[in-house]
Amino acid sequence: MRETVAKWREQATCFQLPLEPGSRQAIMRRLSALEPVLIGNVVLKIEQCDWPYPFNSGYQFYGENQLGRAIQEDEDIEHGGPLQPEKILLAIRWAERQAVNPEEPDGANDGHGRPECS
Repeated sequence: MRETVAKWREQATCFQLPLEPGSRQAIMRRLSALEPVLIGNVVLKIEQCDWPYPFNSGYQFYGENQLGRAIQEDEDIEHGGPLQPEKILLAIRWAERQAVNPEEPDGANDGHGRPECS
């Protein structure tokens, strides 16, 4: 998985913090198109997958901060059926929090600095 995440980081479109409304819309479009994005130095990617009946297909969300913390440790946003915009917004908010304060499990903002894309 490390190699896959590294590849996504290389391919990702980078968005600087703080995010502006136009940036959030662009991130939503890219993630909806199953493209990787980098928010600060946090990678996000959505992949379509097989899902149990009755949906038959669904979406898995991948995210990792610079310390290796995965979005799956904090958020339960994988789901069957059509891609849900509110789940994408949760992933974006998680990435913003993690970019600002990666050492906190929930990424709580301590007010120190705003990391940039590297």
